[in-house]
Amino acid sequence: MTRNRIATAIGLAALVALAATACTPIVAPPAASPSTGGTAVAAPSATPTSSTVTAPVQPKSRFSVGCDDLFPATSLAPLFSHSLTEQTGAVNARQELDIELSSTFYIQDLGGIDCAWSDGTQIEHNGQAVYLSVLPITPANWKHFDQTAPVSAGANKYIFCSAGDENTCEYEGYMDGDWVSILLQGMVPKPASSDNTLPTPVHNLFVAAFAKLAAAGAPGPAPTPPVGSVPLPTDPNHILTAAQVKAAFGVAGQIKLDCDGESDGPWTIGAQAERDVNSHGGCFLAAGNTGGGYGFMDWLPGGQWAEQQAQAATPSEVPVTVPGLPAGDTAAEFHDFENDLTLDLVIGGNWVELSIPPAETDGLIPKATVNRKVAILTLAADVETTVRG
Repeated sequence: MTRNRIATAIGLAALVALAATACTPIVAPPAASPSTGGTAVAAPSATPTSSTVTAPVQPKSRFSVGCDDLFPATSLAPLFSHSLTEQTGAVNARQELDIELSSTFYIQDLGGIDCAWSDGTQIEHNGQAVYLSVLPITPANWKHFDQTAPVSAGANKYIFCSAGDENTCEYEGYMDGDWVSILLQGMVPKPASSDNTLPTPVHNLFVAAFAKLAAAGAPGPAPTPPVGSVPLPTDPNHILTAAQVKAAFGVAGQIKLDCDGESDGPWTIGAQAERDVNSHGGCFLAAGNTGGGYGFMDWLPGGQWAEQQAQAATPSEVPVTVPGLPAGDTAAEFHDFENDLTLDLVIGGNWVELSIPPAETDGLIPKATVNRKVAILTLAADVETTVRG
């Protein structure tokens, strides 16, 4: 489930016709790492699932422009007091915000652009950062967001800026068939107030990026989705069942897999990408209709390429033994900065991720009769058995 970086999902994406104004002198930050938007990020060497099966590879971007083209380092530098470094999708996902199988991988799986620049401080700790995503979508899917967005700044764009400790501007917009999502946090230009007016330097940055995106022309054809050597069911209840969750945690009462994905809040570009890939949102392992539950499950068909990137970006992740795991399949787990226990499972080239928060954190996790280490290994074995039949 993409618990996304843009908490309120309010922003922009149409080429706004405002007069450009002069920017302050530009001082470039240290050289950024290679762009992750225009070309596919090379994954670490894959371990084949068998001697005759080729591991899935990351789809190529549909766009002829990438992160550095849209937001050059020299354009970002005067907007921040710290030097920002471009992050790979995996580092962005694992060290900055989405600790689980995050929206960045779904967007990239669809050939979209997903970019992040950061000063190395987590967004929850008031870090300085920039996030930019571009995803081709249908007008109907944009309408889904349009109906849930709380703040309008005109046709097909939504902007919200907040003055204060973080100095944040968020933007969502629909331009020529593309959803454009942008978040700037910790910037130097201070918004006039908490409203839908962009500070002039930020406005100029966006206008220049939109012009480059428009000049690049229509995106290329959608990539062929990567697939694993083992078909991953399209119904999440055929990946993990409610009965298996109930048994793994040793609890009585109703259990259900709630796979609507962010149905209670504003629609986001990450939620849209996940739905486009899986036809579902990620699943909350819910304790009936109590509002509580036991954890989360996300999956990416043919997502071994993404799991390898994520694991390489997570030094604390360690291999674990899952009963019945055949040769070629892998399992590894780690604790994130909120102490969620997460297990990454590769089954026949597919990525399935399980995540269990600490017991009783914010009332989310009801009391179970087994500890979460035992429960998550049991769930992983159940997923392996269910998927492989």
